[in-house]
Amino acid sequence: MAAGKSAESNIAAETLSTVLAAAGLTVGELAERVGCDEQLVTGIERGELDPTLDTLDRIANCVGVEVRAVLGAATRPPHPADARSAERDRVRAALENAAAFRSEVLGLGPALPDPQLQPYWDGADPAPPRQWSAGPHRGDAGGHAASLLKLARRHAQATLEAFAARIGVDAAKLTAFEAGDIRPGTDELAAMVELAGSKLNVRLEVFDPHDDDLHREALRDPQSYAAMLADRARGVADIRAARTAAAAPTPAR
Repeated sequence: MAAGKSAESNIAAETLSTVLAAAGLTVGELAERVGCDEQLVTGIERGELDPTLDTLDRIANCVGVEVRAVLGAATRPPHPADARSAERDRVRAALENAAAFRSEVLGLGPALPDPQLQPYWDGADPAPPRQWSAGPHRGDAGGHAASLLKLARRHAQATLEAFAARIGVDAAKLTAFEAGDIRPGTDELAAMVELAGSKLNVRLEVFDPHDDDLHREALRDPQSYAAMLADRARGVADIRAARTAAAAPTPAR
């Protein structure tokens, strides 16, 4: 866990503040719900600690939201105070709308991760990354940072050695980052992404249980799940074949 910056410039601190405000929880209440030490949540909120995106995501999941991290334009300005307030209102309204829909239409409670389908977390940073997809494709891709750094390098069209030099690390460390063996803090990741000519944009959305639901079905009936994957693969192949045929030049008469 790395030391952070001030809460005003810290991505994790700002994101966590949004989680707290949108869920209407105190730091102590959130820590209890997460199952971690209150000092972890306090340190992140104050900008004193720089957690991994995976830790931030696992904390947010406990109130029914998830972290979406994408690469964007490097010129995007920081959020002013009024934008932060609007973001908290947006997340709060999204949670309320999702809860109402699941309750009134589906007869279900709030969407939360199934702890039996996710790696055990002892409440310390770094948290193990969430598992994505389902069945034989289930995995964590090394976590948020690994996926984002690989994507940034792909955008830069750079070799591993050249990209490592650009973001200020050696090739061995970048290899470990991309494999998920070492996971940088959120601000550390943002700094590397900025050196690569991009910007780390972090947004909160209502937790989507689709992958967990699909994986639960794959565990319950693996044969049906395998058949579904095969049908999907055939459908994709048919679409690609049709596109190829449509793009082929018409023979001259």
